Amino acid sequence: MSDQVSPIQPALDQASWLTASLPIRLYGDPALTTPCADVSPGELRDGSAKRWAAAMEKFLRSYRAHTGTGRGLAANQIGISKRIVLIWVEDEPEIFINPTVLVTEGEGIYPEACLSSASLIAGEVRRPWLASIKYERLDGSIRENQFDPLASRVLLHEIDH
Repeated sequence: MSDQVSPIQPALDQASWLTASLPIRLYGDPALTTPCADVSPGELRDGSAKRWAAAMEKFLRSYRAHTGTGRGLAANQIGISKRIVLIWVEDEPEIFINPTVLVTEGEGIYPEACLSSASLIAGEVRRPWLASIKYERLDGSIRENQFDPLASRVLLHEIDH
């Protein structure tokens, strides 16, 4: 019998912690394939969207503190069936409400993993280099921005959820 540790053991340990500690929905959960509803103006006004965003931020902060990874999260990954995306921009989270892709440019192949696969499944994904996205902020203001390649990739991944 060998004392050698399997090279995938760290990933399995991470997955075990993740499913025991945080409300992540994993691959195969119907919440991940059911279309999400838009956040309504009333949900922005009554504080529902802020509570959902806070839950997403708490989740991703905890995940990042434990693993050192994690750049984005879609609300349905933690059981909130609304069109809300959170991405980590520099050192802070940014929330995108009802994001819509307006224009994309170029194309590249990137390695990607997903929190809903406990980051055990990774692969090469073809995505645009740049994306212009229209979205709402928690204060109800509407923005339209073109994002750099990294932010574009993360946003497009999360919007795909």
